[in-house]
Amino acid sequence: MVAARRPIQPLTTACVSCGCSGSAGPNTEASVKPCGQGREIKDFKCSILADGSSAFPVEGNGRYVLYVAAGCPFAARPWLVAEMTGLTDKEVPLVKAFPGNSVDGWFFVPGNEEEERNVKGMRGQVAWHEKEPIKGYKRVREIYDESCKTLNVKYTGAVTLPVLFDTKRGVIVSNDSMDISWCLAVEMASLHGSAWKSKGWDLFPEEWDEKHSELIHQIHDKVNRAVYVCHFEPQQDAYERLLSAFWDQIKGLDVSLSSKKFLMQGTKGTGGSTLGVQPVFADLMLYATCIRFDVAYAHRFRVGTNLMRDFDNIWAFTCRMYSLPGVKEASDIRGIMATYYLSFPLRTKAALTVPPVPCAFEKALMGGVSKKTSLLSGGVLGGSFAMLFAMVVAAFAMGVAAAPFLMSR
Repeated sequence: MVAARRPIQPLTTACVSCGCSGSAGPNTEASVKPCGQGREIKDFKCSILADGSSAFPVEGNGRYVLYVAAGCPFAARPWLVAEMTGLTDKEVPLVKAFPGNSVDGWFFVPGNEEEERNVKGMRGQVAWHEKEPIKGYKRVREIYDESCKTLNVKYTGAVTLPVLFDTKRGVIVSNDSMDISWCLAVEMASLHGSAWKSKGWDLFPEEWDEKHSELIHQIHDKVNRAVYVCHFEPQQDAYERLLSAFWDQIKGLDVSLSSKKFLMQGTKGTGGSTLGVQPVFADLMLYATCIRFDVAYAHRFRVGTNLMRDFDNIWAFTCRMYSLPGVKEASDIRGIMATYYLSFPLRTKAALTVPPVPCAFEKALMGGVSKKTSLLSGGVLGGSFAMLFAMVVAAFAMGVAAAPFLMSR
């Protein structure tokens, strides 16, 4: 049964949205409302199931809505799946929050002075749904509140994105990026667009479940989350160890990609088959970090010892992914930059940044660099990165406050 295949991670032992035990247990319509009974929950984890055993059956035409934000690499996972498979054409509407949260969380309509300033500065530069099209929500928090009211539960977790919302029942199906991605890629495969189906690709190829699962966990822990862990580490020695470990991972992946176009290409499956030239879900996860790194993480997160563009194979992979149908639509570069420079304060009480080596600044001081060579020309802050520099200045000018943004879904 399709629902029994879960190569990503164990789910919660009890699903609050429909009362099932895990994701493949019995889901009864009668259990939807009373299952919470006032108890506290810290996340929403349930599934749309293709076999019909869930309170959330496979259904298109806008029953389920995917809420995302441009900057978040975790929200990018299901966003990429939905765009690539053609679900966003008509089956699963996509709604984007403003690419920059505040102390009050993600929003569609600004609700305080800080948000008003950010929106005023970015209107016309970035895209989001300022008029939330489903129920007129003003903040993402309202989606969580409605779900809690329907289920009679108290939510104690963070208000994060992505969110997969069931408009018929008025509840969140899941706020876990991997679970949502699985639902969209596997359970809702019958609703995929013809262009995707014609490729014959499978983001979760069954014969490679075990190896794919290992790779998914590797990318999640040692790449996707690692940049955040580095950024928030205050101890210098620990910060340098973490940063070194991160770049070791990138170097290893760069070597791996020297002989193939996608991460699992050429891998043997349990049935003896060899996976062809096609992306899998782990490729989407790696891409989500790569596309954000040079324009945001390197500078904002103090991890710019290198850039992704310094690694020929990683960069070729990033460009290759970007060229796939649907990927560009889920890669809002300006929205990514806006998110990190309008949501995040620069880390205080942090370790000293490890600069790129060799250090061009010292050479310039000693006359080793021509006077005609600007330290800001080309390189990280030059050319197409002028907007990034402007956002840094704007962030300081506006006194951007800290925001609860460390997402790990």
